[in-house]
Amino acid sequence: MKWKLFLLSVISVSVLGLATVVGIGCKHPTGISDCAPWCSADHVGDGICDNACDVADCNYDGGDCSSPGGTMPTHTPVQTTSMPSTPVTQGCTNPMVIAGCWYTIGLKSDGTVVYRGYKDVINENITGWNGIVSVSADTMGDNQFNTLGLKSDGTVVTSVITLPSQDISYRFDESWTSVDSYGVLPIEGWTSIVQVAAGEFHAVGLKSDGTVVSVGNNDWGQCNTGDWKDITQVAASWLHTVGLKSDGTVVATGQNGGGVLDVGEWKDIVQVSTCYEQTLGLKSEGTVVAVGSNSYGQLDVEGWRDIVQVSAGQYFSVGLKSDGTVVVAPADELNFQDVGDWTGIIQVSAGQNHIVGLKSDGTVVAAGDDRYSQSDLDDWNLGTACSTPAPVQ
Repeated sequence: MKWKLFLLSVISVSVLGLATVVGIGCKHPTGISDCAPWCSADHVGDGICDNACDVADCNYDGGDCSSPGGTMPTHTPVQTTSMPSTPVTQGCTNPMVIAGCWYTIGLKSDGTVVYRGYKDVINENITGWNGIVSVSADTMGDNQFNTLGLKSDGTVVTSVITLPSQDISYRFDESWTSVDSYGVLPIEGWTSIVQVAAGEFHAVGLKSDGTVVSVGNNDWGQCNTGDWKDITQVAASWLHTVGLKSDGTVVATGQNGGGVLDVGEWKDIVQVSTCYEQTLGLKSEGTVVAVGSNSYGQLDVEGWRDIVQVSAGQYFSVGLKSDGTVVVAPADELNFQDVGDWTGIIQVSAGQNHIVGLKSDGTVVAAGDDRYSQSDLDDWNLGTACSTPAPVQ
């Protein structure tokens, strides 16, 4: 039996019409139909009008949409640190919140971005961003902070900050800006992008045709994604990249520290998240699988049920449940005890040492490290989710 997700509303970091978490009464997509790009086969004729399928070739979503641009309720994808957001009509964007290394990024419903945390120059770099529909931030950036923004036209903007006190030139190659400088990744030629994922020293973009582009340091093969096809979501971390395929299987490339790339036998996966030495996979039935290092108990997710989104932190794992509550592994992590009291959450993100959660009313909660005010977010309101998502063209 197909598992259905019940969320008040949704938010996420990326794949149009194929994001892992969906709106009220929606089920996880398990395949792509032949009638339109990013139209899930599971959504055609399911009683809900989906914009991605609302075309003549799909018989206007199998009759669910009365006509092009039908007004029936739509599946609204969740935004996570690894999945593409879906922009909507009339200039509205589904908000999302992302926990980076020592900072937090918030995407507002008007397509602008806010920042809080270490090194305020990041804030200066992204203040002018607009028309953003999804963001991604590296969670491992002790020496480098890599933030990506996906625009509604399918292009990408980036802010790359290198800490001047660190000598990390050995990790750079000619495709990056020079050490001790503020710069951008060479992504000017990227087009038709539907999701972005930021590693510490590389960036990954999922294209609308299911192929993947990557740029940056490739010492461990983390950018070897040129032959990937039928990808519906990408995730990136320190020295590796993970891709979710339309058939529910997973591919990975890069350094296999702790077994973080041992995903070859996974099936029925609907979302992936990765950080440092662990990779999480959310299954269609709402359970979670995990590989990598379990030195801190971060892989102890076997008992999780009714999960609708996962997010991997440096030494911990986070799961959002269908009732809007949140679970953490290891369960006894003292820094995150407050998370057990969270309610009404529609999207979560795990950083290096902090967790953030977006509530259905647009406010944000946080727990964990607050050395640089990255968890001091009581004054944030990112706006509410849009009701009529439309895929990026």
